Parts: sequence; structure tokens; C-alpha cells
Amino acid sequence: LERRKPAVMSDEDAILPSWSWVSWRGNVHSESWQSGHDYIKRQATQDSEEQHTVDNAWHTLSTLQWFHSASLDTARFPITVEAAEWRKRFADSPTHPLPSGWQRSTGPEGPDTHFTHSTLPGHEFNYPIPIGLSDGRAVRSRFLHAKTRQARLRMLPTAYRAFASGCAVAGLAGPDGRLAGCLRLNDYEQNVRGNLPAEPCLLVELSAGVVELGHPAAADGDLLNHPLADVFDEWSIPSWEQKTGTYRFYNAMWVDLKEGGLAGDGVACRLAVGRVDKAVWE
Repeated sequence: LERRKPAVMSDEDAILPSWSWVSWRGNVHSESWQSGHDYIKRQATQDSEEQHTVDNAWHTLSTLQWFHSASLDTARFPITVEAAEWRKRFADSPTHPLPSGWQRSTGPEGPDTHFTHSTLPGHEFNYPIPIGLSDGRAVRSRFLHAKTRQARLRMLPTAYRAFASGCAVAGLAGPDGRLAGCLRLNDYEQNVRGNLPAEPCLLVELSAGVVELGHPAAADGDLLNHPLADVFDEWSIPSWEQKTGTYRFYNAMWVDLKEGGLAGDGVACRLAVGRVDKAVWE
């Protein structure tokens, strides 16, 4: 990936922040958005027996309160992830009163509860989500803000090739030197081979996540057969140990500090994103 540069306007007028996919030119891997589809149980085009079992196995969990602003000195506006709030609401209280247009249903064999909406016939949901028309207001914000946690971890000396692409993957070493996570770098493996930084990289927490490793395709413990193997690069690193159960992790970003960085009122710019095992991060 390469950072985009505005051709007909100034950097100040162009809203191309490092944290947004729109600011990068190259092969943007959107599969990481898949965990945001865990509200889908079945789409109208699917057979009744076919469900989004992969989506239901992988969840992203909010851990921070985010804000956005046009500049460092202007007002900061909170970012509300309503779908995440609704998921928690109905997970904590399955019988919570339903918003307008929603209906709670159970499967023919008992406790298989799902939800339907009057405007989306044939679709089944694991939990209600906000449904409505956009108000048409465009948000032009350059900066994201959050009070987060940080850590410094070293990259393992060998770069690997992402399972489903040519991207370089760097393993992250925990305090004991063992594999604790990974970063997907913005370059090809052959271009970073032997050139990974020796100094620890600064990581900041973005969110948490869980994924179930058990899947019929990976019943023999070979996670490269798991349908999410193209997302979880760490599974293809030879020293990866966990093969079964629930993988719990934190989504993290490798950042470069600018203009005072995290210690002052400056900016942290994105270098790469990845994951760190929950036990190591905490």
C-alpha cells in the first residue's frame, strides 16, 4: 500500500487521514470488516438450512470511546456504534422490548431465537440493528481521538507472507519471546525480508475480538483450512500454538508519533494493524 497524495488541492483541504482505507492506494483487504456482519443469521437469498456460521464465530468488541474532529483545535464529536450497543442490549436481556418494525421469532425446534424486520422480508437477524435512512450529512473529519492503552513489542526477525495475499506479516514477540500476535505490513514480503525494525514498535489498542477456532473444515486442527485463515495471518506462522477453543485478542495499530504524539497534543499516524493475544496485552 502507498499513501495517496492529492493532485488538485492542498494536503490541508484533502481529507486523507492515515487511519482510513480511502487514504491508501493498493490492494485494500476488506475482509476484516466481516466481523461487523455478525448480526446476520440468514439472508433472503439463502436456503433455510444455510446460515452465516463464519460471521457468527467472529466478533469485534468495542473497548474505547472514539471521537472525531475536523482539526486538533475544533470540537470533538462522539462516535456511537449503535449496532454494538444493540447487540449488548439484547445479549444481556433477550426479552428486551423491541424497536418499531422488529419481531422476535423462534425456530421450529425450540430456542433458536432470531429477529425479523418488516422492511426486510426473508432476512433473519441474530439481534436487531438500527435501520433507517441516512440524514445526508457528510462528515469531513481528519482526526480520530480516543483514550487508549499502549504497549511496545518487538517484531520477530522473520517476515512471513500473508496466507491469502502477498502482504508481509510480522510476528510480535511477547515478554517471554514467544509469538503473541502479528502485524500485516503495507508491503510485499520480499520487500521487507531482512529489513524488519529491531527496536520495539509502539502499539495502541483499537478494540477487542473473539473468534471460534472450531470449524468442520479445520476439525483436524489445521487452521489453514479454517474459512477465516485469510484474515488471521498469525495462524500461518509456524510457531502459532493455539489450535482449538476460543481465540481472544486485541486489535492493535502500530503508530508513528508526530508533533508530540501520545505524550502531548500531537498526532499518531498509522503504520500497520494487527492483533495481540488477550493475555499478553493485559
